[in-house]
Amino acid sequence: ALAYKDLGKFEEAKELLEEALASSMKILGAEHPDVAIIQANLALLYYDLGKVEETKKLLEEALNSNMKIFGEEHVSVANLQYHLAIAYKDLRKVEEAKRLLEKALASKMKIFGEDDSSVVGVQYNLAMIYRELGELNKAKALAEKVVAFNIQNFGEEHSSGGISQTFLAIIYIDLG
Repeated sequence: ALAYKDLGKFEEAKELLEEALASSMKILGAEHPDVAIIQANLALLYYDLGKVEETKKLLEEALNSNMKIFGEEHVSVANLQYHLAIAYKDLRKVEEAKRLLEKALASKMKIFGEDDSSVVGVQYNLAMIYRELGELNKAKALAEKVVAFNIQNFGEEHSSGGISQTFLAIIYIDLG
């Protein structure tokens, strides 16, 4: 299914993942970690297909399951929180997105430390949420960390540095 997805054969991937989810639920039960993995993969495929509401539903189920299995400070929980937050953001549920991104950031920082690319990805998205909510000083603080990480790890000429610097400049403009 994931190979089909990578090849852009989304319908074939969707059919296989839906079949895998149905059989795994039947055999393993709803709260098995393998079921949560399939739910997450299917949710991300739905996201690619523009089915954000379906994405949200599956990610919520996978997150609830993984929190029961692994607890709140597990990498799979943090990853699901991150992806669910992005779906919430797209559905204009910005406060829910903020709450999940803050949790994901705290967990990822505890697990990986501050200088990890997955931490920086969460920081960037959380900074965008803070800006949208008018929490500009929080947005600025995170955006500055993202810019520093990108310059240190990729150099000033890399596109990720330019994108994050542009975003930080917009925050500075917003702050006056």
